[in-house]
Parts: sequence; C-alpha cells; structure tokens
Amino acid sequence: MCSSTAKGQLGCGSAVPSLRVSNNDLAKIVDTNDEWIIVRQGFITRRVLSGKENLTDLAVEAARKALEMAEVHPKDVDLILMCSSTEMTCWAVLRWYDFVE
Repeated sequence: MCSSTAKGQLGCGSAVPSLRVSNNDLAKIVDTNDEWIIVRQGFITRRVLSGKENLTDLAVEAARKALEMAEVHPKDVDLILMCSSTEMTCWAVLRWYDFVE
C-alpha cells in the first residue's frame, strides 16, 4: 500500500541478544585474554544469541519498537529495512511477514 502522505523513515527499532559474554568469559574457552582483545579489537563484552532466543525474536522486537515509534499498524508498512551480521537475515524478515499477518 503506497501512501502519498507518508515519506521517509517513520520509526526505528533495535534489539540485541540478552546474553553478554565478557572477554574473561571468552578466555575460559579459547586461548586469549582481556588485554589482548581490548588492544586489538576494543571489545569488553559482546552479545551472543543463546538457545533461548533467535534472530527472528530480535527482528520482531525491533519491529514492534519501530511501529510504536512511528505510531503505525503493521499492515500499513511499505518497507522493512533490516541490518544484521548473520546468515539468518532473509529468514528473519520472512518470519516478520508471518508475524504481521
């Protein structure tokens, strides 16, 4: 559905995995340490998907936040722009369509 009144980005949402893994946690399973990681990559902690959540869960959470911000109904959305660094991106967007139907 195209609207002649709405143009541009109306809402934005984000979501991150709940599991935090520190450099010290990582050092328990691979040969590294906190200092080495901070100096070379700058990370102190990272977020990791656990078995309790998946990319689709995060996509739906972020979409809900974006819809709230935009104050629009899911059926009135013309475009979803999703950014991720996983191979599951396309699948998560397809599942989003199931969510709004």
